[in-house]
Amino acid sequence: MKYTLLLILVLFPRFSDGQSAAAFSRLGTGARALGMGNAATGDVWGFGNAFFNPATTPFKKYQHLEANVSKMSFDRTWQTLEFASPMKPTAGISVTVTNAGVSDIDGRDASGYHTENFATRDFSARLSFGTKVGTKKRTAIGMRFSYFRSEMFEYVEPVNMLGSSFALASQISPNIGLGVVVDDLLARYSWDTSVLYEGEGRETTDYLPTRYRGGISYQSDDKRLIVSVDAERTVERRQRRFIESTYSNTSAPIHLQESELLKVKIAKYRAGAELMVATPLSLRAGIEAGSGFIAPSAGLSIHQKIGELPVQIDYAVKREAYNTGWLHLVGLNVGL
Repeated sequence: MKYTLLLILVLFPRFSDGQSAAAFSRLGTGARALGMGNAATGDVWGFGNAFFNPATTPFKKYQHLEANVSKMSFDRTWQTLEFASPMKPTAGISVTVTNAGVSDIDGRDASGYHTENFATRDFSARLSFGTKVGTKKRTAIGMRFSYFRSEMFEYVEPVNMLGSSFALASQISPNIGLGVVVDDLLARYSWDTSVLYEGEGRETTDYLPTRYRGGISYQSDDKRLIVSVDAERTVERRQRRFIESTYSNTSAPIHLQESELLKVKIAKYRAGAELMVATPLSLRAGIEAGSGFIAPSAGLSIHQKIGELPVQIDYAVKREAYNTGWLHLVGLNVGL
């Protein structure tokens, strides 16, 4: 069956990222960071997530396993699982997998009649590692290798891609941490729709945005308060297609399709804070802002030991852009 229109776009509408490939992979990976507005690039205090800065892995205090499950609008699902471990004396490693999808997508034929419901599935796996350098071992460098797979439609072959990231983290004083990250270099999807459109399709390339991020984090002397601020510059390559008409010798119009590659630059800013108000309870608040949007967030954690194992339950809620709803995230972190 030939479909002239299939609305499987805007899978994870998150500001301008909703127009970009693999937008699900830029939501983050944990409820703790989400509650702080995802301002975690400079968090070197042992709680930071390797998703935001691979170079923070050597600063982990202990091995842990973390799982996060979301509740989202528009039939979207999103789950993550991370294992992270310090590798004494100077290194650290993290493995993260993310599964996301959209169900009950309304499929229609050329006449506008409903045919069937569709679903999409996205998957990513990330390997992050870092090592401390220098005589004082307060600075670390890190790398991440990422694998992405996207299954959009049964008549279009699933696509796979690889990406890489480079990072730096430093505890420049007992109270101040810094981080710098370059994310998703050389990552792109290549789609072939020739089967779907019976030879009239084409191969399309969607580039992941390259993100340049910097962050600073402050921890109080009593270690009960953490304040973090991030800034991000996103550079995205997008293809613009247009029709140019020329004429043959018989003056019959000939339509030629041309394309050009554009670079779109977007700035985003994030800030967040975490306060341990009592021994088992921490509260968080954050905000993320950019061109045309402001997204507040909040969260909390309950800490408790079960035997010798430290256990932490996290919850975060964040307002999504353009009134698309609230993102709820619940996480379980178990020390090993």
